[in-house]
Amino acid sequence: MTDEVIVDLISLSPTEGKPNNGAVSSPPPEKIKCLLAMAITVFGTSFASSMIVLNNDRVPINQPPLPDIILDVSPSSPFAFQLAECIVFMLLIAMFSIIALHHHKWIIFRRIFVNLGLLYIFRGICLYVTTLPNPRTDKQCASPASSLSETWMRAFALFSRAGLSVAGQNYCGDLIFSGHTVSIIGLYLYISEYTPPSQRLLRSAAFVMAAFGVFLVLVSREHYTIDIVVAYYLVTRMHWTYHTIANIPALQKHSRSNLLCRNFLHPIVVFFEGNVGGSVPNEFLSPRELQSNLESFLGGGYYYRLVHGGGRPSPCTSTSR
Repeated sequence: MTDEVIVDLISLSPTEGKPNNGAVSSPPPEKIKCLLAMAITVFGTSFASSMIVLNNDRVPINQPPLPDIILDVSPSSPFAFQLAECIVFMLLIAMFSIIALHHHKWIIFRRIFVNLGLLYIFRGICLYVTTLPNPRTDKQCASPASSLSETWMRAFALFSRAGLSVAGQNYCGDLIFSGHTVSIIGLYLYISEYTPPSQRLLRSAAFVMAAFGVFLVLVSREHYTIDIVVAYYLVTRMHWTYHTIANIPALQKHSRSNLLCRNFLHPIVVFFEGNVGGSVPNEFLSPRELQSNLESFLGGGYYYRLVHGGGRPSPCTSTSR
């Protein structure tokens, strides 16, 4: 008789050997995989930056914007896009602070890098295959590149500025789909996913900021409404699909009834999350653990001078009595 995996129909997780409701107490960090995931993000963002620069030369000139039922009735603000980027920065600081204090930060960073890199690869393909006219008639687009070397220099500059308008990004054709919406919603999803349920105030604040940020992207008229809708759909479905496969080991196995095996994310999740063994518990560093990590990162003597001031304690001096 073959071994079978019994799945709880309520939690959709294996019922045998399920500690702490499917959560894994100490999954391996696998830092090398985190570096590989970071490489995916670097490739995805650089690829999208290159497509944006190339698409700038293909944007129809002197063509009116496409009809958009939301943009036709919504107000327009020239500073809304910059405010949306400020919200991105605030959400990024909040998410980084939460993950830096998390026990399983390497796993979370790995998931962020994989999802973000894949989304930007897909975004680079989408914005180049179909070029739409600019939704703002008063936007001054960059002049066409005069040579291939100038194109690559522009792509590198855009990549180094993370595509932010506050850093001087002025390329047209950066439409389907909205990268700012991907960042805003993605940051909120990770803040909500990896904070304990008791932190309702933090989750609510992140939700309000994310909703307001998406609204600012829309009223800035840097994107059509379809850009926002497609970005929301893709970032949420990729986040939920990736985490569902990663949290339920039974879904990582191939079977006729597991249709998620046909998803392009399935082999990627199996590679990066195959050794996790279940959902990651939201456990955070205690003050003593945080102090120990800072001492090991900064060095004992430097940490002592930073906290207490003065010189490094003499090795002959004993603090014990």
